[in-house]
This record gives sequence, structure tokens and C-alpha cells, in this order.
Amino acid sequence: MPGAEGYISLGIAVLNAIMTFPAVYLIERLGRRSLLLGSMLAVEVSLIALAFGLNGGVIALSTVAILAFVGSFAIGLGPVPFVLIGELVPFYAASATSSLALSVNWITNFVVGVGFLPLRDWLSSEDPSKPGGRKGEGQIFFLFAGAFAVTALLFAKEYKK
Repeated sequence: MPGAEGYISLGIAVLNAIMTFPAVYLIERLGRRSLLLGSMLAVEVSLIALAFGLNGGVIALSTVAILAFVGSFAIGLGPVPFVLIGELVPFYAASATSSLALSVNWITNFVVGVGFLPLRDWLSSEDPSKPGGRKGEGQIFFLFAGAFAVTALLFAKEYKK
């Protein structure tokens, strides 16, 4: 949708903000572990759906998968770790731990941002039928889904009730 990029970005930001509010209610009702695991499962499914949508050229599936990813992350993986920090470390170390966690988060975001396009290009190939287009652009999201699945399984094993 050329020309609608600003509205799409605004819509995603609004969705992200709105989906953080259910976490406030659900964190005590479902528990931290359930909310995190549910969020992780939904993120995993959305990454796989995005990969299939991009590889198959199904714009609607790709769009829904992106929105599902943002919503799933915002309801669990986004806010819950910050609640856990306050519960897992002594009060005098909570601010330093939060600062460290945010620093690692931003450094990781930077590395993913810098490496995304080169890795996408390496995992996909040029598509001669589309000028400037690529075939297999979704492959990178299969890679992300695999890495995320391993991380989620390790987390689930370590974070017992």
C-alpha cells in the first residue's frame, strides 16, 4: 500500500500500546509463566505464518501475522519480564538489573537490525519475474522461529511454577 506507510506504522504502534493493557489484568489471573508461555506460543505461530505469507506472496497472511506478532509480544513478552525483575532481585538491585536488561535488549535489537537485510538476502534469491524482488524472503523468519523455539523451550524448562 504505497503512501500508507505512516498510517500502517501508527496502527501498529496503537495496537502495541493497546495490547499492553490486558497484561495488567491477566498477569495476576493467569500467572506470569502462563502469560509468558502463551505469548511465546503466539509469537512462534506468527513468525511461521509470516514466513509462509512472504514466501507464498500472500499479503493478507503476512499482514495478519505481523499484527499477531506485535499483539502477542505486547501482551506477554514485552511487559512481564519487567515485573519479574522486581520479584527476582533484591529491591536495591532492581534498577541496575532493569538497566542491564534494557541495554542487552537494545544491543540485540541493533544487531538484528544491522544483520537482517544481509541475512535475508543470503537466505533468499533474486526473482527475475519481479524487478528488484526476491524469492524466499520469508526464509529468515523460519530461522527466527527456530531460534525462538529453542529459546522458548529452554525458558519453559528453567522457569518452573
